[in-house]
Amino acid sequence: MNLSRFQKGKLAGFLALSVFLLGAAGGALVWAFLKILGIGMGFFWETLPQHLGAGSWYIPFLCLTGGPGGLERGLK
Repeated sequence: MNLSRFQKGKLAGFLALSVFLLGAAGGALVWAFLKILGIGMGFFWETLPQHLGAGSWYIPFLCLTGGPGGLERGLK
C-alpha cells in the first residue's frame, strides 16, 4: 500500500484515538465494577451486621458461606 505522508499521519492519528477511546472505555468498566464490588462488601461487612444486630456468629457464618472477601476481611 503506497500512502502519502499525510495519509500515514491521518491513519496514525486515527489509530491513537481508537486506542485511547478503547482504553478509556475499558478503564471506566473496571472502575465501575470495582466501585460496585466495594459497595457490596461494605453492605455485607458493615451495614447488614449493624442492621441485624449480629453477634460473634456473623463473621464465621459469612466466611463459611463464601461471602464477599471471605477470610481475607473476616479475620481482620
